[in-house]
Amino acid sequence: MRSASEPEPLLPETPPTRLQVLEVALGCEGGLAGFALLFAWLSGRDILDGIRFDGRSIAIGLAASLPMFVLLAVTVQSQSRPFARIREILNGFLLPWLSRCRTIDLLLLSILAGIGEELLFRAFLQSLLADWLGVATGLVLASLLFGAAHWITTGYAVLAAVAGFYLGAVWLATGENTLVVIIAHGFYDFVALFLLLRWHRRKAGSAITVD
Repeated sequence: MRSASEPEPLLPETPPTRLQVLEVALGCEGGLAGFALLFAWLSGRDILDGIRFDGRSIAIGLAASLPMFVLLAVTVQSQSRPFARIREILNGFLLPWLSRCRTIDLLLLSILAGIGEELLFRAFLQSLLADWLGVATGLVLASLLFGAAHWITTGYAVLAAVAGFYLGAVWLATGENTLVVIIAHGFYDFVALFLLLRWHRRKAGSAITVD
Protein backbone atom coordinates (compact mmCIF):
# COMPACT_ATOMS: atom_id res chain seq x y z
CA MET A 1 0.00 0.00 0.00
CA ARG A 2 1.26 3.51 -0.85
CA SER A 3 2.18 5.66 2.12
CA ALA A 4 0.62 9.10 2.60
CA SER A 5 3.99 10.77 1.96
CA GLU A 6 4.47 9.22 -1.49
CA PRO A 7 3.15 11.08 -4.55
CA GLU A 8 0.36 9.44 -6.49
CA PRO A 9 1.52 7.98 -9.81
CA LEU A 10 0.64 10.04 -12.87
CA LEU A 11 0.54 6.95 -15.10
CA PRO A 12 -1.58 3.80 -15.08
CA GLU A 13 -0.25 0.89 -13.04
CA THR A 14 1.03 -0.80 -16.21
CA PRO A 15 3.77 1.30 -17.85
CA PRO A 16 4.04 1.49 -21.66
CA THR A 17 6.10 -1.07 -23.53
CA ARG A 18 9.57 -0.35 -24.86
CA LEU A 19 8.16 -0.08 -28.36
CA GLN A 20 5.54 2.45 -27.29
CA VAL A 21 8.17 4.59 -25.55
CA LEU A 22 10.43 4.49 -28.58
CA GLU A 23 7.57 5.35 -30.91
CA VAL A 24 6.72 8.43 -28.85
CA ALA A 25 10.37 9.46 -28.63
CA LEU A 26 10.90 9.02 -32.35
CA GLY A 27 7.78 11.01 -33.08
CA CYS A 28 8.65 13.87 -30.70
CA GLU A 29 12.42 14.19 -30.91
CA GLY A 30 12.62 13.00 -34.50
CA GLY A 31 9.87 15.48 -35.28
CA LEU A 32 11.94 18.31 -33.80
CA ALA A 33 14.83 17.42 -36.09
CA GLY A 34 12.45 17.27 -39.03
CA PHE A 35 11.00 20.69 -38.19
CA ALA A 36 14.48 22.13 -37.82
CA LEU A 37 15.52 20.82 -41.23
CA LEU A 38 12.29 22.02 -42.83
CA PHE A 39 12.49 25.51 -41.32
CA ALA A 40 16.16 25.73 -42.25
CA TRP A 41 15.40 24.77 -45.83
CA LEU A 42 12.56 27.29 -46.06
CA SER A 43 14.81 30.04 -44.69
CA GLY A 44 17.81 29.06 -46.80
CA ARG A 45 20.02 28.07 -43.85
CA ASP A 46 22.43 25.12 -43.70
CA ILE A 47 22.11 23.84 -40.14
CA LEU A 48 24.08 20.67 -40.86
CA ASP A 49 27.24 22.63 -41.61
CA GLY A 50 28.02 22.80 -37.87
CA ILE A 51 28.11 19.02 -37.47
CA ARG A 52 31.84 18.32 -37.68
CA PHE A 53 32.77 14.70 -37.10
CA ASP A 54 36.21 14.66 -35.49
CA GLY A 55 37.77 13.46 -32.28
CA ARG A 56 38.24 16.98 -30.91
CA SER A 57 34.54 17.77 -31.20
CA ILE A 58 33.62 14.53 -29.46
CA ALA A 59 36.08 15.15 -26.61
CA ILE A 60 34.89 18.74 -26.12
CA GLY A 61 31.27 17.59 -26.19
CA LEU A 62 31.87 15.00 -23.47
CA ALA A 63 33.76 17.52 -21.33
CA ALA A 64 31.05 20.13 -21.86
CA SER A 65 28.43 17.80 -20.42
CA LEU A 66 30.09 17.71 -16.99
CA PRO A 67 28.87 21.08 -15.59
CA MET A 68 25.27 20.07 -16.31
CA PHE A 69 25.54 17.28 -13.76
CA VAL A 70 25.70 20.00 -11.11
CA LEU A 71 22.08 20.83 -12.01
CA LEU A 72 21.19 17.16 -11.69
CA ALA A 73 22.80 16.96 -8.24
CA VAL A 74 20.95 20.08 -7.09
CA THR A 75 17.66 18.70 -8.42
CA VAL A 76 18.12 15.39 -6.62
CA GLN A 77 19.37 16.81 -3.31
CA SER A 78 17.70 20.19 -2.78
CA GLN A 79 14.79 20.27 -0.34
CA SER A 80 13.26 23.48 -1.72
CA ARG A 81 9.71 23.21 -3.05
CA PRO A 82 10.50 23.74 -6.78
CA PHE A 83 13.02 20.90 -6.76
CA ALA A 84 10.78 18.67 -4.67
CA ARG A 85 8.03 19.19 -7.26
CA ILE A 86 10.41 18.20 -10.06
CA ARG A 87 11.22 14.99 -8.17
CA GLU A 88 7.50 14.29 -7.80
CA ILE A 89 7.13 14.50 -11.58
CA LEU A 90 10.16 12.27 -12.10
CA ASN A 91 8.91 9.66 -9.64
CA GLY A 92 5.26 9.84 -10.68
CA PHE A 93 5.63 10.12 -14.43
CA LEU A 94 8.96 10.03 -16.25
CA LEU A 95 10.70 7.16 -14.46
CA PRO A 96 7.62 4.88 -14.38
CA TRP A 97 7.08 5.71 -18.06
CA LEU A 98 10.64 4.59 -18.84
CA SER A 99 10.66 1.66 -16.43
CA ARG A 100 10.55 -1.06 -19.09
CA CYS A 101 13.33 0.44 -21.18
CA ARG A 102 16.73 -1.17 -21.54
CA THR A 103 20.04 0.68 -21.51
CA ILE A 104 20.15 0.68 -25.32
CA ASP A 105 16.71 2.31 -25.36
CA LEU A 106 17.91 5.09 -23.05
CA LEU A 107 20.90 5.62 -25.32
CA LEU A 108 18.66 5.90 -28.38
CA LEU A 109 16.29 8.30 -26.60
CA SER A 110 19.23 10.45 -25.55
CA ILE A 111 20.73 10.53 -29.03
CA LEU A 112 17.38 11.53 -30.51
CA ALA A 113 16.95 14.28 -27.91
CA GLY A 114 20.45 15.62 -28.50
CA ILE A 115 20.05 15.71 -32.27
CA GLY A 116 16.48 16.99 -32.43
CA GLU A 117 16.70 19.68 -29.76
CA GLU A 118 20.14 20.98 -30.67
CA LEU A 119 19.35 21.21 -34.38
CA LEU A 120 16.18 23.14 -33.62
CA PHE A 121 17.15 25.37 -30.69
CA ARG A 122 20.83 26.01 -31.34
CA ALA A 123 21.62 25.40 -35.01
CA PHE A 124 18.38 26.93 -36.30
CA LEU A 125 16.65 29.17 -33.75
CA GLN A 126 19.67 30.66 -32.00
CA SER A 127 21.42 31.23 -35.31
CA LEU A 128 18.34 32.84 -36.85
CA LEU A 129 17.65 35.08 -33.84
CA ALA A 130 21.31 36.09 -33.68
CA ASP A 131 21.18 37.23 -37.30
CA TRP A 132 18.03 39.23 -36.63
CA LEU A 133 18.70 40.65 -33.16
CA GLY A 134 22.37 40.10 -32.34
CA VAL A 135 24.35 37.27 -30.81
CA ALA A 136 23.58 38.03 -27.13
CA THR A 137 19.85 38.51 -27.71
CA GLY A 138 19.71 35.39 -29.85
CA LEU A 139 21.35 33.37 -27.08
CA VAL A 140 18.95 34.66 -24.43
CA LEU A 141 15.78 34.24 -26.50
CA ALA A 142 16.71 30.76 -27.73
CA SER A 143 17.41 29.74 -24.13
CA LEU A 144 14.04 31.07 -22.95
CA LEU A 145 12.29 29.20 -25.76
CA PHE A 146 14.19 26.05 -24.80
CA GLY A 147 12.98 26.47 -21.23
CA ALA A 148 9.39 27.11 -22.35
CA ALA A 149 9.47 23.93 -24.45
CA HIS A 150 10.33 22.00 -21.27
CA TRP A 151 7.62 23.57 -19.10
CA ILE A 152 6.68 20.59 -16.98
CA THR A 153 6.84 22.80 -13.90
CA THR A 154 8.04 26.39 -13.55
CA GLY A 155 11.15 25.20 -11.73
CA TYR A 156 11.95 22.67 -14.44
CA ALA A 157 11.47 25.30 -17.15
CA VAL A 158 13.94 27.59 -15.36
CA LEU A 159 16.49 24.76 -15.09
CA ALA A 160 16.00 23.94 -18.77
CA ALA A 161 16.49 27.61 -19.71
CA VAL A 162 19.74 27.68 -17.71
CA ALA A 163 20.91 24.49 -19.45
CA GLY A 164 19.87 25.97 -22.79
CA PHE A 165 21.86 29.14 -22.09
CA TYR A 166 24.89 27.04 -21.19
CA LEU A 167 24.62 24.89 -24.32
CA GLY A 168 24.09 27.98 -26.44
CA ALA A 169 27.21 29.57 -24.97
CA VAL A 170 29.20 26.39 -25.63
CA TRP A 171 27.89 26.37 -29.20
CA LEU A 172 29.12 29.93 -29.72
CA ALA A 173 32.45 29.32 -27.97
CA THR A 174 33.21 26.36 -30.24
CA GLY A 175 32.52 28.30 -33.44
CA GLU A 176 28.92 27.08 -33.74
CA ASN A 177 30.01 23.45 -33.65
CA THR A 178 26.66 21.69 -33.40
CA LEU A 179 28.19 18.25 -32.89
CA VAL A 180 29.71 19.43 -29.59
CA VAL A 181 26.34 20.41 -28.10
CA ILE A 182 24.60 17.34 -29.52
CA ILE A 183 27.14 15.14 -27.73
CA ALA A 184 27.02 17.19 -24.51
CA HIS A 185 23.21 17.14 -24.47
CA GLY A 186 22.88 13.48 -25.43
CA PHE A 187 25.56 12.22 -23.05
CA TYR A 188 24.10 14.15 -20.14
CA ASP A 189 20.59 12.84 -20.87
CA PHE A 190 21.83 9.27 -21.12
CA VAL A 191 23.81 9.29 -17.87
CA ALA A 192 21.06 11.14 -15.99
CA LEU A 193 18.33 8.78 -17.21
CA PHE A 194 20.48 5.70 -16.56
CA LEU A 195 21.25 6.72 -12.98
CA LEU A 196 17.75 7.92 -12.13
CA LEU A 197 16.09 4.84 -13.62
CA ARG A 198 18.51 2.54 -11.82
CA TRP A 199 17.63 4.26 -8.53
CA HIS A 200 13.92 4.02 -9.35
CA ARG A 201 14.13 0.30 -10.06
CA ARG A 202 16.02 -0.38 -6.84
CA LYS A 203 13.37 1.51 -4.91
CA ALA A 204 10.54 -0.35 -6.66
CA GLY A 205 12.25 -3.72 -6.29
CA SER A 206 10.67 -6.63 -8.13
CA ALA A 207 7.60 -4.62 -9.15
CA ILE A 208 9.30 -3.56 -12.38
CA THR A 209 9.95 -5.93 -15.24
CA VAL A 210 12.03 -5.02 -18.28
CA ASP A 211 10.69 -6.11 -21.68
